[in-house]
Amino acid sequence: MDTYQNIIGESTSLSIDQMRLTRGIVDVWYANDVIDRDQYCSLIRKVYPSEVRNRFLLRAWQGLIILFFLAGISAVVAANWQNFGELARIGGVALLYIGLIIATLRQGLEKLSGKLLATSASFVSGMLIVVVTQEYQLNVDELSFYGIWCCFVFPIAVVSEFLPLWLGWVALLHITVVTMLVELLEDQLNMARVMEAVYFTLIGLAWFCLGIRKFFIHHYQDRVVWLKPRWPRFALYLSMHWFMSILYMAYFWELVSRRLSLFSSALLIAIIVGFLGTHLHFRRGGSREIWLISLSVLTGAILAVVSTGMFFFEYAIPSAEIIFLWGVIAFGIFLAAIIYVRNLRTIGDKSSVESEGVYG
Repeated sequence: MDTYQNIIGESTSLSIDQMRLTRGIVDVWYANDVIDRDQYCSLIRKVYPSEVRNRFLLRAWQGLIILFFLAGISAVVAANWQNFGELARIGGVALLYIGLIIATLRQGLEKLSGKLLATSASFVSGMLIVVVTQEYQLNVDELSFYGIWCCFVFPIAVVSEFLPLWLGWVALLHITVVTMLVELLEDQLNMARVMEAVYFTLIGLAWFCLGIRKFFIHHYQDRVVWLKPRWPRFALYLSMHWFMSILYMAYFWELVSRRLSLFSSALLIAIIVGFLGTHLHFRRGGSREIWLISLSVLTGAILAVVSTGMFFFEYAIPSAEIIFLWGVIAFGIFLAAIIYVRNLRTIGDKSSVESEGVYG
């Protein structure tokens, strides 16, 4: 048993000199007197290099500057809108948009400042669409507005290779598709069915975006380095789990209240299979997918507790004994989930390396 096993209490397939240094390991070493204070400070500097921290602070500061700049422009325009003439309204926003595009080209899209300027131009393009449609009374509806804005932002998002801008375009695409569905189905009498269509569409869009990301990373590798950060992937899976959970609870309540149709039963089974398939997909990634595994398990635990509560609260408010029993069941479910995730953490890095092509 190596030093890591003695201190942490978990097995690993790597010796201590082969492991990736993390803050947790350094803290445990220091707490157990494996290293002294000077060694601790030296290792912390290796875990958090000053160059990385300074680069992060610089980017955060630049992002805040752009955010306040855009907010200031919007506030000034909104406060003085009635005092501007038609030429000033359209020409001012158009000049601002053209100026941002020129500044982006001069700065270069390989620099962060150029990417932030491109993001600002994408935002201002929406303002330009609003001004033009209002001044010329084009009666553009919400769907047309979001669709045109998507078309404006898409080429900028592609050439800038800036992940926050790309995520902004993805969010705009979601809004466009949802608006289209609502307009198409607004004459339906049952709004619950309309919302079902919206939720299923959002789930499909999340899968589509995840598939596009995986395709580009798998086929283009170094040419799409900007797509490789994992937090957007987590955000997409989080939204997907959220909407699947809403649909599951709606269909399960229909099942408990004995109002579930055959079609809804098939959808409920499909959602459960989707949850299980997604979880197995995460497990193939091993310990390197621990955050997504935790998300999947936590979602399952919450849905299990809610499903149990639906049985207890089906007809009337239950007694204190029933509520206490429900609490005990919930505690057992979450305890089992914690133990399950902890056991999955013992999966060796070998499986993670083998699945690099699938989960990269």
